[in-house]
Amino acid sequence: MLLLKNKVYTYRNEGKDGVKRQPKVVLIIRDPGALRRTIVPLFYKKLIGYKGKQFEAWIERIGSDPLVPANYKIIYRLCKSGFYDKDSRFL
Repeated sequence: MLLLKNKVYTYRNEGKDGVKRQPKVVLIIRDPGALRRTIVPLFYKKLIGYKGKQFEAWIERIGSDPLVPANYKIIYRLCKSGFYDKDSRFL
């Protein structure tokens, strides 16, 4: 259990071909603190394959996109400094 206060959204997923599929569930986290303390440590260098590459690209975009607010850029700086690598709480 992640103990996050964010809302989980459930969407009906009807394909373009008209076939009814199972609902899609999305957790949207807008709190930079929850991202920094919970989500990034949970997935940083733990995802394999394409999802791992997508996660790394997302971290890079946080650091280079001028439209990303400054309070989110701390996530990029912590990853690049190796904080999540050496902090034993996140192993």
